[in-house]
Amino acid sequence: DTDAGKSWQLRRLARKLTQTKEEEKQKTFTARSDDKEKDFLAKFGLDEKTKEDEPQLEAKYNYNYKEVANKIKQAKTSVSAEQAVISAKRKVLEVKRKISSGAGNAEELQLALTHATRMEMAARKKKHHLELEEMVTNTQKRDELSDDQQDLVTDVKNAVMDQGEEKLNRAADGIFEQRQDMIEEAVAEMKENGLTDEAVAVIEPILQLSGNAQEKIAAMRSLMNGGSASGLVSETGLKGLDELEELFGYIEAAGVHSAVEIDLSLARGLNYYTGAIFEVKALDWQIGSICGGGRYDNLTGIFGLPDMSGVGISFGADRIYDVLKGLGKFPEGLKSATRVLFANMGAQEAAYALGVAQALREAGVAVEVYPDSAKLKKQFDYADRKAIPFLSINGETEMAAGTVQIKNLASGEQRSFARTDLAGILAFLA
Repeated sequence: DTDAGKSWQLRRLARKLTQTKEEEKQKTFTARSDDKEKDFLAKFGLDEKTKEDEPQLEAKYNYNYKEVANKIKQAKTSVSAEQAVISAKRKVLEVKRKISSGAGNAEELQLALTHATRMEMAARKKKHHLELEEMVTNTQKRDELSDDQQDLVTDVKNAVMDQGEEKLNRAADGIFEQRQDMIEEAVAEMKENGLTDEAVAVIEPILQLSGNAQEKIAAMRSLMNGGSASGLVSETGLKGLDELEELFGYIEAAGVHSAVEIDLSLARGLNYYTGAIFEVKALDWQIGSICGGGRYDNLTGIFGLPDMSGVGISFGADRIYDVLKGLGKFPEGLKSATRVLFANMGAQEAAYALGVAQALREAGVAVEVYPDSAKLKKQFDYADRKAIPFLSINGETEMAAGTVQIKNLASGEQRSFARTDLAGILAFLA
């Protein structure tokens, strides 16, 4: 018990140190963000100079520079920045309409249009920056949460292996306590963001859901059908549950053996996904989602193809690579498709090797001829780096004798073949 207690304390300390490092990174990121925010308007020429022109434009054409500029400056989230973008676009449209109608001074209107267009660009830049900032924050939170959960899962596995009933109960209690802590943090955050106690009472039972997909759907159906604190019936929610039930029916019918679960905390692409969304995680490697996607009904409309629904998925190539590498799933021979490298000892030697290389290629062997006559060590290093198993070095002696030298770099075996002995060379390379 004493060792288990020390182990627990050490893990908590390690996590605390990791969190401290991440907080320092976040402080640095925020500091840089503040510096960039001061430059959003100036970057597009919307500095003190534009304020000199603004009063006359406002008086003549009702173009209020400060209204949009303040929205950009005050935007703290990507949602509020989107409102600034919309306001800026409206200003652009208003000025364009005045230009089209021919009313007013053309030069002054063009100046107003320039201001409005730059304002829209600044708003979009601010929105994009805040989206990146939110993505970094959310990713850090999700990774920290995954780390904590993985530690607790490890505790459960160790408890089972040790056949220790007391340890197993303690680990299970830890998982329950952590889950409760996360729910309490979520409730506190909702209240900080302005949700009333009544609204939180409606949402909190959803956070407490557990069990398999069918059990979660049944519990949600009860809540959506008037069983929540609000007593309201949500037709939209019930329809969504019908779709989820149908989806999991298809999954079962298809004989999918991978673990599939409902996670009501997922949130992706709220501005274009219109149905079920999904993420894929690696079970045996600690990392975030490796791919994800969902159903969308109208997304293709912005590309000129309206009324075309579909389901899309994106793959995180970097994360998939990390998982495959970490689990040792890459085949040994995958590092290089090249079977033999012909060293380049000079122009004449390279020309001599090309004939043999071409014959081997026609026989289905992947061959490379080193591109320049570099030092032999460099060419050896190249073969080693690309895991090329055979190296052929041919100089004046081989050219005079009409032979080729081929060396197996793994075993050290080296043999000489007649330049025309394709069958012998292929047998050695096999």
